[in-house]
Amino acid sequence: GVDGFEGWASYKKHLTAIIDQMKKSSKNYIVTALEEQTADHNKVKTCTASLQGSMKGGGLESHFSIVFRSMTIDDIDSPTGVSYKFATNKIPGERISAKSPMEMFSDLYINNDVVEAYKKIFEYYAE
Repeated sequence: GVDGFEGWASYKKHLTAIIDQMKKSSKNYIVTALEEQTADHNKVKTCTASLQGSMKGGGLESHFSIVFRSMTIDDIDSPTGVSYKFATNKIPGERISAKSPMEMFSDLYINNDVVEAYKKIFEYYAE
Protein backbone atom coordinates (compact mmCIF):
# COMPACT_ATOMS: atom_id res chain seq x y z
CA GLY A 1 0.00 0.00 0.00
CA VAL A 2 0.83 3.67 0.03
CA ASP A 3 1.99 5.25 3.27
CA GLY A 4 0.70 8.64 4.44
CA PHE A 5 3.73 10.59 3.22
CA GLU A 6 3.53 9.04 -0.27
CA GLY A 7 -0.22 9.72 -0.39
CA TRP A 8 0.19 13.43 0.44
CA ALA A 9 3.09 13.73 -2.00
CA SER A 10 0.90 12.22 -4.72
CA TYR A 11 -1.97 14.59 -3.81
CA LYS A 12 0.30 17.64 -4.13
CA LYS A 13 1.85 16.35 -7.37
CA HIS A 14 -1.53 15.83 -9.04
CA LEU A 15 -3.02 19.10 -7.82
CA THR A 16 0.08 21.01 -8.93
CA ALA A 17 -0.06 19.29 -12.35
CA ILE A 18 -3.68 20.42 -12.82
CA ILE A 19 -2.81 24.00 -11.83
CA ASP A 20 0.24 24.03 -14.13
CA GLN A 21 -1.88 22.74 -17.02
CA MET A 22 -4.39 25.56 -16.46
CA LYS A 23 -1.61 28.15 -16.43
CA LYS A 24 -0.17 26.87 -19.72
CA SER A 25 -3.55 26.79 -21.44
CA SER A 26 -4.95 29.65 -23.50
CA LYS A 27 -8.37 28.92 -22.01
CA ASN A 28 -9.89 30.71 -19.03
CA TYR A 29 -10.76 28.71 -15.94
CA ILE A 30 -12.95 29.18 -12.91
CA VAL A 31 -11.81 27.21 -9.90
CA THR A 32 -14.12 26.84 -6.93
CA ALA A 33 -13.10 25.67 -3.49
CA LEU A 34 -14.61 25.34 -0.08
CA GLU A 35 -13.40 27.88 2.45
CA GLU A 36 -11.52 26.99 5.60
CA GLN A 37 -11.31 29.38 8.52
CA THR A 38 -8.38 29.07 10.90
CA ALA A 39 -7.42 31.19 13.89
CA ASP A 40 -3.95 32.09 15.09
CA HIS A 41 -2.90 32.29 18.76
CA ASN A 42 -4.51 35.77 18.98
CA LYS A 43 -7.80 34.31 17.64
CA VAL A 44 -7.48 36.27 14.38
CA LYS A 45 -9.34 34.29 11.70
CA THR A 46 -7.85 33.65 8.27
CA CYS A 47 -9.98 32.36 5.38
CA THR A 48 -8.35 30.31 2.62
CA ALA A 49 -9.27 27.55 0.19
CA SER A 50 -9.66 24.28 2.06
CA LEU A 51 -6.83 22.02 0.93
CA GLN A 52 -4.73 19.39 2.62
CA GLY A 53 -1.03 18.83 3.22
CA SER A 54 1.53 21.46 2.23
CA MET A 55 -1.00 23.09 -0.14
CA LYS A 56 -3.03 24.18 2.91
CA GLY A 57 -3.18 27.80 4.11
CA GLY A 58 -3.29 29.86 0.93
CA GLY A 59 -1.44 27.51 -1.38
CA LEU A 60 -4.15 27.45 -4.03
CA GLU A 61 -4.77 31.20 -4.09
CA SER A 62 -1.08 31.94 -4.63
CA HIS A 63 -1.28 30.43 -8.12
CA PHE A 64 -3.90 32.87 -9.42
CA SER A 65 -3.96 36.63 -10.03
CA ILE A 66 -7.72 37.00 -9.45
CA VAL A 67 -9.44 35.40 -6.46
CA PHE A 68 -12.98 36.17 -5.29
CA ARG A 69 -14.61 35.28 -2.00
CA SER A 70 -18.32 34.52 -2.09
CA MET A 71 -20.19 36.30 0.71
CA THR A 72 -23.63 37.26 1.95
CA ILE A 73 -24.09 40.94 2.77
CA ASP A 74 -26.94 42.38 4.83
CA ASP A 75 -29.28 44.18 2.43
CA ILE A 76 -32.49 45.77 3.69
CA ASP A 77 -33.68 46.30 0.10
CA SER A 78 -33.54 42.59 -0.71
CA PRO A 79 -36.64 40.43 -0.04
CA THR A 80 -34.40 37.91 1.76
CA GLY A 81 -32.53 40.57 3.76
CA VAL A 82 -29.21 39.60 2.18
CA SER A 83 -27.41 39.97 -1.14
CA TYR A 84 -24.99 37.44 -2.54
CA LYS A 85 -21.70 39.07 -3.50
CA PHE A 86 -18.11 38.42 -4.45
CA ALA A 87 -15.44 40.26 -2.47
CA THR A 88 -12.91 41.38 -5.10
CA ASN A 89 -10.07 42.36 -2.76
CA LYS A 90 -9.07 42.16 0.86
CA ILE A 91 -11.63 43.50 3.30
CA PRO A 92 -10.20 45.92 5.87
CA GLY A 93 -9.80 44.13 9.18
CA GLU A 94 -10.26 40.63 7.73
CA ARG A 95 -7.80 38.05 6.51
CA ILE A 96 -9.23 36.71 3.29
CA SER A 97 -7.48 35.72 0.09
CA ALA A 98 -9.61 37.78 -2.33
CA LYS A 99 -7.47 39.71 -4.80
CA SER A 100 -7.69 41.45 -8.16
CA PRO A 101 -6.03 44.46 -9.77
CA MET A 102 -7.19 47.50 -7.79
CA GLU A 103 -8.58 49.28 -10.88
CA MET A 104 -10.49 46.24 -12.21
CA PHE A 105 -13.61 46.71 -10.09
CA SER A 106 -15.01 50.01 -8.85
CA ASP A 107 -16.48 48.36 -5.74
CA LEU A 108 -15.10 46.00 -3.12
CA TYR A 109 -18.24 43.86 -3.54
CA ILE A 110 -19.75 42.86 -6.88
CA ASN A 111 -22.82 40.75 -7.62
CA ASN A 112 -22.22 37.03 -7.26
CA ASP A 113 -22.58 36.60 -11.02
CA VAL A 114 -19.68 34.91 -12.75
CA VAL A 115 -20.74 36.12 -16.22
CA GLU A 116 -20.78 39.73 -15.03
CA ALA A 117 -17.39 39.25 -13.34
CA TYR A 118 -15.92 37.69 -16.51
CA LYS A 119 -17.07 40.64 -18.59
CA LYS A 120 -15.30 43.06 -16.24
CA ILE A 121 -12.12 40.98 -16.31
CA PHE A 122 -12.11 40.86 -20.13
CA GLU A 123 -12.82 44.61 -20.34
CA TYR A 124 -9.92 45.32 -17.98
CA TYR A 125 -7.40 43.26 -19.94
CA ALA A 126 -8.68 44.52 -23.32
CA GLU A 127 -7.63 48.09 -22.45
